[in-house]
Amino acid sequence: MTRFHLIINKLKGFELRNNSLYSVRNGVFHRVRVVTKIFYDPSKDPAEALIDTGALHSVIPGNILDGPLIEVEEIDLSKLSEDLRNSFHKLKGIAGGKIDCDFKMVSCYLIDQEGNQEIFNFPAKIDLTGTRKQPILGMMGFLERYRLFIDVTGENAFLVIP
Repeated sequence: MTRFHLIINKLKGFELRNNSLYSVRNGVFHRVRVVTKIFYDPSKDPAEALIDTGALHSVIPGNILDGPLIEVEEIDLSKLSEDLRNSFHKLKGIAGGKIDCDFKMVSCYLIDQEGNQEIFNFPAKIDLTGTRKQPILGMMGFLERYRLFIDVTGENAFLVIP
């Protein structure tokens, strides 16, 4: 088994005091983002990808697919009902807006915190509109395949790859 080390970004948060919300300044962090890097083009810097345990699907911005280090394959949706097939070609966010996308199998290099590279294969929704700027790595076909450990206080996060 391999540990694929992730990056923990701590973001300044807020605290509630006497029913009022205050910005926290002195080193206290309530918001944490766990990220890794997608290496898609040797001539460009890797893109930062958000590890999102609340996202059903992974989402890849269409512009990243231009990179020579990413491969994309079709996924056969013909066995699904038309309504379900159509749902894989829309991406709905928390705010309720929908964007057009393709649902494809993606192969790409991810780079961990220590600079190690692994090839990952996973299904993803490909944003065709250019709305998404940051890749999201979600549950279906990605996080569900690995053990994910996050220790915020120890600033340690990793995927266990069998």
